[in-house]
Amino acid sequence: MRVLFFLALFIYLLPTKSNTQTSNQFKGYNIALNKKTWTTNKAYYVVTQATDSTVFLYWGNDNFKRQYHYDFDLSSAEKLHIKWTSKNYLILQYATGSGVWVDIALPIDKEEKSQNL
Repeated sequence: MRVLFFLALFIYLLPTKSNTQTSNQFKGYNIALNKKTWTTNKAYYVVTQATDSTVFLYWGNDNFKRQYHYDFDLSSAEKLHIKWTSKNYLILQYATGSGVWVDIALPIDKEEKSQNL
């Protein structure tokens, strides 16, 4: 009877522990989820949670909102920042390690495709 009680208790607590681990996945990363980062040209970018280990990248202005075609892992999203901006582009950058930087050109346009530089 004791074994059955402990088995039932273990099964009851198992999903709770799993959910706690999932929600703690972003702990230790300095990522501002769902917070728009605005530029001087009135464009913005924002990251939102996609899965327990990735985020979506959105950008836009008062007239449109677009989604980047790839998800970002947490370590890349944490390092994402504005490199420069103009009236036509928002350029974001992040480090991948070993001195390698990736630039992302996000057009301030509804039709033009984004690019990795």
